[in-house]
Amino acid sequence: MNFRNSFIFHELKKVALFLGPSIIFFRKYTFSSKIYVAVRVFLGLLLNFKDRVTFAKRPLLSKNLVRSSKKSYENFAICFQGPIHLPFSIETIKIYRKTLPKVNIIFSTWKGLDENLIKNLKELGVDVLLLDPPSGEMSKKPGFRATSYQIKSTIEALRFAEKKGIGYSVKHRGDQRVYSSDWLLKLKSLQDSFPNSNDAILEKKILLPSITCSKFRVYGIGDQFHFGVTKDLINFWECPFYEDGAHSLVKNEKVKDFVINGTAIFSEIYLFAKFLERNNHNLLWTLEDYWKIMKNNFCIFDCSFVDFVFNKEKHSIGIQPNLYLEYREEERNYNIPYEPNFTHADWILINKLNNVELPWPNGAKELWVNNNKDFFPPHFKCVKKGGIFN
Repeated sequence: MNFRNSFIFHELKKVALFLGPSIIFFRKYTFSSKIYVAVRVFLGLLLNFKDRVTFAKRPLLSKNLVRSSKKSYENFAICFQGPIHLPFSIETIKIYRKTLPKVNIIFSTWKGLDENLIKNLKELGVDVLLLDPPSGEMSKKPGFRATSYQIKSTIEALRFAEKKGIGYSVKHRGDQRVYSSDWLLKLKSLQDSFPNSNDAILEKKILLPSITCSKFRVYGIGDQFHFGVTKDLINFWECPFYEDGAHSLVKNEKVKDFVINGTAIFSEIYLFAKFLERNNHNLLWTLEDYWKIMKNNFCIFDCSFVDFVFNKEKHSIGIQPNLYLEYREEERNYNIPYEPNFTHADWILINKLNNVELPWPNGAKELWVNNNKDFFPPHFKCVKKGGIFN
């Protein structure tokens, strides 16, 4: 019997994951990072007997980051949206005050925020937007709630930036961080290196990190971090809430189950499809159409390009094992033929090759079904992972 598939191995794995936060606590109150690294490597080896385990160490607190810039970023806005993660979000803002002088920072979140926290944000020069949460039907349902909340907090921040006359903006979550100095200049330079053609929807390309963009999920663009011209981001995010906008998509395609050509209409797929619909694009619901739109209107950058990190919690187990990993597990999955997420190199391939020449088969498309016999609200289930042959 394979030990990795045994009950004992899975129980040991649970114990190891449970110890993760304890190790952080241990590290916080000791001065020996070597002990911390040794324990983490031991746990990594325990869970991956045949794999090579790597780690990257980055400062959590701004006082431990010695970086600066001589540039001025008053024509850029970083639009934080959603919940504030303490101390991570506050320390991220402090870091940006070092690495991005005079940058506009907006935090779009919900009413009821602690007054001391509001004061701290304003002392850091942050424009704080306190919003009423969405109240629609799907705004309270798990799996759909985040989409409505994200739409409202994002578009309000972008409109605020537009009113201030800011040319470029970033849609940014509170649990993300970019460590590189002058990263806004680097992203704008990348954007300028690939100008849009005349048949593009947007004035300039929207840039997205590789960690958030699925290659084999039709219209599976990442929705967590966007860089672009402010009015282009507004074009993308000026979207109705799910319960108000999803029905037109299925009506146009003459389906009832909110699954079109094997693609479930949820979160980022919904946002992308509505963006295309509003801009009079004929949605084909194929990988070829998705890749064509990605080529003409978006650009993928590798996370290492600006030292981008994303500490998204893994809610199924309540703790964050990925906090200790340089890459997310699915980004380094060597058990499928192709990397599931777009890299910058992949994006270059779709620009240089036609669909027939691309190395990825159409049979690698991700497939979904709706298990709700009444169709709405949908209960989606993935029946085939992307990146796997038929």
